[in-house]
Amino acid sequence: MPNFEEHVKINMSIFWLFFLVAIVMSQLENNLTVFAGYIIGTFLLNLDLDTKTDVRNSWGFLAFWWKPYDILVPHRVKGKSRFRDVARGLGHHWLMGPILLICWFLLGMALFYIGASFIRGTIFLNPESIDNTKLVNDIMTPKGYKFLFGIWFANIIHLISDKIK
Repeated sequence: MPNFEEHVKINMSIFWLFFLVAIVMSQLENNLTVFAGYIIGTFLLNLDLDTKTDVRNSWGFLAFWWKPYDILVPHRVKGKSRFRDVARGLGHHWLMGPILLICWFLLGMALFYIGASFIRGTIFLNPESIDNTKLVNDIMTPKGYKFLFGIWFANIIHLISDKIK
């Protein structure tokens, strides 16, 4: 199984291939959000976040957010596990792995946004100005879907490279 550096090399090789194809086909502007999601999916939202690897270290002090994810969605559990039998291997499932990773990340973003909105509303004493649906509305756009697809696609390449190596 490739380590973090090998995964980055493989993912970035695929990235540059698709980037050049987009340039040749004059589709670069249409795919910038996909490429941004792919880069984020390669370096920050990687399926190996549930292990103590370089990808978790790249989160710095925010790495604590991924510890509960590690407990709920084990990387690959071998042998008996009383508490995590249901989730065994979901972290590296081709569909559920990226979906769970993205959902956990979006949960963190939503909690941060709600907390920041609460603080902002408390400081300015104007709770009517808080729009907690803004985050959801920003994600549920074609650009938001393209960004999430880029994250998912980077993780699919990660899974394929795990199988090949």
